[in-house]
Order: sequence, then C-alpha cells, then structure tokens
Amino acid sequence: MIPRVQMLQAVGNLKPWGRLSDGFKKANYEQAAHSVQILQAAGFGVRPKKKPVVFDPDDSSDVEVEFMARMEHGRWNVERLQKGWRYGPRDGAKKLHDCLAPWSRLSDGSDGVRKYDRGAVRAFPEILAKAGLEVYRLSPSGRKLSRRPRRKAK
Repeated sequence: MIPRVQMLQAVGNLKPWGRLSDGFKKANYEQAAHSVQILQAAGFGVRPKKKPVVFDPDDSSDVEVEFMARMEHGRWNVERLQKGWRYGPRDGAKKLHDCLAPWSRLSDGSDGVRKYDRGAVRAFPEILAKAGLEVYRLSPSGRKLSRRPRRKAK
C-alpha cells in the first residue's frame, strides 16, 4: 500500500490553472476528455444544456463511484505509461511514480490514495456543468456496470 505521506508530496498539481506546468494542464485536458466515457460506462449520460442542473454525486451509489474511480485510475495509468513513466519512488525528473500501480495496490480509507480518484469522479458533474454539459442517469436498461448479461424474467 502507498502511504499517505507520499501522497501529500504530490501537490505539484494543486495550483491555479495559470501556475500549472504544461504537463499537468495536458493531464487535466485528458481527464476531461475521458470523463464522459467513464460516466457513460457507469450508466450516466452527458448532454449539452444552456443551464445545466448539476447532478449530485451523492445520488450515485458507492458501487458506481468505485467503478468510475477504478476506470479513472486505469486511465491515469495508461496516460502516464504512454509518456514513459514507470512505477517507483516518486521522482518527476526520472518519470517515476508510486501510484502507477493497479487499483488493488493503492491504499484505501480516509488517508488512502484511492480517495483522490473517487474525488475526481465525484467532481465530473460540476466540472462538466461549467462547460455547459449536464450529467443525467440513463434509464435502467442503459446501465453498463454489470459485465454479465442480464437474465430475462420468465
């Protein structure tokens, strides 16, 4: 498990937009670009709206949030790997990151690493609303969380 102390060292991205490095700006664009796909995979739709109603992430089940957080972490892993990053003690100059690991290896709980991915996906509706997009729940038949086909009632 990755300890909280190492996570607290990752504050290079917690700055106003104008002070972010180009790398962090690009990472933010990539996260935004994939947020719609992650939401859709969890059974949510996204549509343009002049006055979007912000979907309350608390209306999502823990299962949905966990599903999306796992997807977001996987997306982040792919993004980093494509840029030449590797797992190791955190060192930006050497492109090493200790969170470049499977979800199962990340620490959990109030001081764990997983909370950052959960927080990111809970923020999707508000961020998309600022761009004039509304997140809404698809009909139950549009839900995609289960990878097993649903059985029809007899």
